[in-house]
Amino acid sequence: MPSLRPARRAGGDLRLEYLLSVTYRPAPRDLRASDFDRERVISLLGEAAADGRLTPAEHSERVERACAARTLGDLAVLTTDLVGPGAQPIRLDGRRAVTGVFGRDSRDGRWVVPDSLPVVAVCGEVELDLREALLQSGRIIIYATLILGTIHLIVPEGVAVEMSGTAVLTRKVTRTVRQPWPRLPAPGQPDLAQPVIELRTVGFGGTITIAYGFLRASATVRMPGNRCPNDQLFPAQPLYWQNRPGRTEVSEQQRRVVAWVTISMDGYTSGPGGPAQDTWLYEHVQRASSAAHFEGIWRGASTVVVGRTNYEGFYSVWPAITADPGTDPRTHDLGVFLNTVEKVVVSRTLQEAGWENSRVARDVESEVRALRDAPGRDILVINSASVIQTLLRAGLIDDLRFAVVPVLLGGGLRLFAEGLPSSAWGLTQATILEDGAIGLHYSRA
Repeated sequence: MPSLRPARRAGGDLRLEYLLSVTYRPAPRDLRASDFDRERVISLLGEAAADGRLTPAEHSERVERACAARTLGDLAVLTTDLVGPGAQPIRLDGRRAVTGVFGRDSRDGRWVVPDSLPVVAVCGEVELDLREALLQSGRIIIYATLILGTIHLIVPEGVAVEMSGTAVLTRKVTRTVRQPWPRLPAPGQPDLAQPVIELRTVGFGGTITIAYGFLRASATVRMPGNRCPNDQLFPAQPLYWQNRPGRTEVSEQQRRVVAWVTISMDGYTSGPGGPAQDTWLYEHVQRASSAAHFEGIWRGASTVVVGRTNYEGFYSVWPAITADPGTDPRTHDLGVFLNTVEKVVVSRTLQEAGWENSRVARDVESEVRALRDAPGRDILVINSASVIQTLLRAGLIDDLRFAVVPVLLGGGLRLFAEGLPSSAWGLTQATILEDGAIGLHYSRA
């Protein structure tokens, strides 16, 4: 972690210098909120509005405050009257001991992990899931007392675990779903030292299970959220890193193919007048909650697949938007992503793709099959109806992500054409956005 020590002056107070260097930690509620934290709170507010706990006016007011929130404390006050402490989208009580005495206790989801944490498992079970957690230090010490119990520790790829202490007749089990891909820093952030979890154990009997990466497909899926890119772009990290949630239901070898599209209530991606007259679409994407919602999707991808029309449209505007110093930070980050990500352009007529990291593919089905077996994060298909239809016919889409905008177009380019094969899907998450749109996430059943 970067040193917080002030510059040393001749004759300065060395005791103050020492205390600042080893004891200063911001309170959890004063920590900076990420876009993922804002999106999670907005999702919960949408659920509260849907079941009548918030009026439309209250929902709009709180969403605006969530979008403007700077700290975790600013977000926490927006949901305290909606759910109990254990169900808060962001938990700030991480220092409380995790105790499983003749029972079970757990800590998971989005929570702040202090630099030291006591854990007790006496004839019981404790689970610590750090995949969505924020680490308050680059080195976390867990003081574990284990007597004929079980401790499950789940850490993301890129986080090391060290064990020390005295444990008699205690069995250690280590599970790795697959060898982790190299840990990558968040966009624009330096590649900092690897975080370390030190497990100091005193115990007799029992089992300690350490799981690296995501769990197998048979694991319990926690909804909403709890999904992350295959190679863990944003694992649990020190607080000065960006973070994303963890995915539990993935293939051990293959990447997921995610289709993202903005549609009208009657199922059109573009109106009768074509993109030039789709003001409903442009107004939607410019809203803060829409941008935050989409960011939670594109940050999990390392490959983008688009049709020729969308590719040419993106290429004509995004390099200039990214280079504009007046562009807001979230839009700038999206521009950097689109400029640098691997881009596959599906076209029968385009001869070459001039945008950096772009290439042309004639056979999208073969291309996506090859991409699924290659290392990487999600494969994101952006707003290209014809490409999505082709991949649906081939059974190659794992997740459908929609933003349904409250307009009726009466005609235009329909997302789901007739003749598609039947398929079953399960609703993973629904999010009410600030303009009355709904974000829907379906996974193949």
